[in-house]
Amino acid sequence: MTASRSNGLTALRLALATSALGFGVLAGLVLVNPVDVTPIPPAARPPAAAAAAGQSRAPPAPLPSIEQLSETRDRPLFSPTRKPIGTSAGTIDGPAGGASDIELLGTLGMDGSERALLRVKQPASQQWLAVGAVAAGWRVASITKDRVVIVAGGQSRELVLYPGIAPK
Repeated sequence: MTASRSNGLTALRLALATSALGFGVLAGLVLVNPVDVTPIPPAARPPAAAAAAGQSRAPPAPLPSIEQLSETRDRPLFSPTRKPIGTSAGTIDGPAGGASDIELLGTLGMDGSERALLRVKQPASQQWLAVGAVAAGWRVASITKDRVVIVAGGQSRELVLYPGIAPK
């Protein structure tokens, strides 16, 4: 029994010595090859901090023109089919005739208060209008989620937000 106990203690001592030697080798490797703990340089400074530090900053890249963003018109994000939407039915002639001068850009209905975003070409402006408001001589008669009816001089016109899509 004492011989087996002695063999067990010897094995334990050998395991502890091997572990100590392994940790010693690991510590030596860390000391010989130190880990780089220098801080990472900060990202670009805000413009005020860069100006205060005397650094000049390049101007931001220009935004693309509206003509370059044709994909958003050709494949509308919120249209279920993503097919192009025609624009000719969304504009009307003014009360005196001539070129199309009003275009429906959007509608908003919230708590029973409907509004329509209309673009008037002459004079150039965009404005949110409620029922009864007047734009370029046309009075807004009714607003639904995708249509606006306007009246002027006994004429009534319907502006459609998505001309190529039938109403549900």
